[in-house]
Amino acid sequence: MAGERATESKRLRGWMMRTLDKAYPNGVENNDLTLALQPVFPEVAPSRIEVEIVYLEEKGYVNQTRAQVLGEDVCITRLTVKGKDLVERSIATDPGVLLPGSST
Repeated sequence: MAGERATESKRLRGWMMRTLDKAYPNGVENNDLTLALQPVFPEVAPSRIEVEIVYLEEKGYVNQTRAQVLGEDVCITRLTVKGKDLVERSIATDPGVLLPGSST
């Protein structure tokens, strides 16, 4: 069960990276990121996205900023250059991030 959860986290991180790549160099508001991932991960909760964002941020693949949008505080996540390189496979793969189209 723990192995399945780890694989699911790796897949989720990969899809998050791919989604953020489509917006690069802009970021994506975290709620929009959750909505974009729901066709592939229908049960994904915003709190789970936050956990995976922290992981990717600690790896240096993404960064988060807080902003006011229409008077509301939101978090926006964007790929870093290192994250873009990972998605484009310009740097070595990371075993903690399973990009779509990769094998386990």
